[in-house]
Amino acid sequence: MLDASARDRFGQFRIAVDWRMSERDVATITGLAEEIGKALAAQNIARLQISSDILAGRPRPGFHCHQMGTTRMSANPKDGVVDADLKVHGLKNLHIAGASVFSTGGGVNPTLTITCLALRLGEHLATKVAA
Repeated sequence: MLDASARDRFGQFRIAVDWRMSERDVATITGLAEEIGKALAAQNIARLQISSDILAGRPRPGFHCHQMGTTRMSANPKDGVVDADLKVHGLKNLHIAGASVFSTGGGVNPTLTITCLALRLGEHLATKVAA
């Protein structure tokens, strides 16, 4: 949300981010860390020490985090913000391309998928403009 009490160096309102993880997010992160730890130990490759923040259900955001799902893609406006063409439901000329349209986060860096979505959207918009 916009923070009307603070402005950035360009005079624009600063954005206040309220970033929280659901219980499911925490359980997924914890479960994944435990499974990776078991696999590494079983092969005698390494011993994984899970951070106390994760074990306490408070994983910290960092460079490894990719915020996704804020403007989910769905054919049904009740279940998402954009359609398969990345157009915002109910609006004529607003499209969104980025990780926010993912319904869930993946296990790898999302950059390639985001790039493919952007290229696909570009082709779609070029077709509409040419028509």
